[in-house]
Amino acid sequence: MMSLPQTPHFALAAKLGLDLAAMTAHVRCEIAARIDAAPDGLTSASLMQQAVLDHGGTLIEPSPGWGPLEFQVNVLGCTGTGETVAAAASDWATCAIRMGEQPCAS
Repeated sequence: MMSLPQTPHFALAAKLGLDLAAMTAHVRCEIAARIDAAPDGLTSASLMQQAVLDHGGTLIEPSPGWGPLEFQVNVLGCTGTGETVAAAASDWATCAIRMGEQPCAS
């Protein structure tokens, strides 16, 4: 079975009184906390790749010719770059924590 990321339905969320911005910030903080707590680079890279799949983000690999020189990841309105996927995930987590209106729980 293939699971596709769910796109928020803004009109329905408004009718239900849901704050999608707050929900998105919470999810960003949860992902960032898991990446920061990952025991190694392989785990943080795997968490970032799963977040890209789950939330409709992008992960761009470096290109030897024309293109980016580093890995670039963009998920939930936050971007990170690095020499490896793990480094890009760490940069993304730092960005996500800085974006939070309230500090992310540690």
